[in-house]
Amino acid sequence: MRTGRRLKVVVLGLVGAPTFALFIWYVVSFLVHLSELKSLAAQGQEIKASANPAFYNLAVLGETKDQIRSYAFRQAYWSLVAEKEHGGTLSWHLNNLLWLASSHIHFNEDEVFGLWVECSLNGCGYGLMDASNKYFGKPVTALTVEELAGLVALVKSPTMFAPGTTRGEERKLMILGKYHEGS
Repeated sequence: MRTGRRLKVVVLGLVGAPTFALFIWYVVSFLVHLSELKSLAAQGQEIKASANPAFYNLAVLGETKDQIRSYAFRQAYWSLVAEKEHGGTLSWHLNNLLWLASSHIHFNEDEVFGLWVECSLNGCGYGLMDASNKYFGKPVTALTVEELAGLVALVKSPTMFAPGTTRGEERKLMILGKYHEGS
């Protein structure tokens, strides 16, 4: 009987301790930023609501929903935490995994897209609105379908796919081709 009890204590320690540590890490690394992330997502959703209705579809065609989620939370983590704390590579990767996993619990598709809009390219608060002004001289809400495709193309790699460059135009045309095939 004592051996069974000891085994239960060992198993509980082996499972319980890491689970508790993961929960503490989640609270300290992610939950403390949740309200700020939700606020940024709401700002991005407002931009999406005012933009051309094709914006979301073009983004998904250029990036896929999973890539949008991954990129949005990677950029958010960088902008809100890593840029200020300068942790190591292992910390960066582990926290990105934690934030991505947590995003599935706390954020729906629209909120993820809103965060992507707010945090892509230049960090949170300087997202696609700034890039739109820089490259097209107008806000995201005033862009045409072609310009939105160019903006979406840019997110993948700003130096490689900048609007007006050969690669940027090719990527934009690829996204527009997928968009017109689906229409």
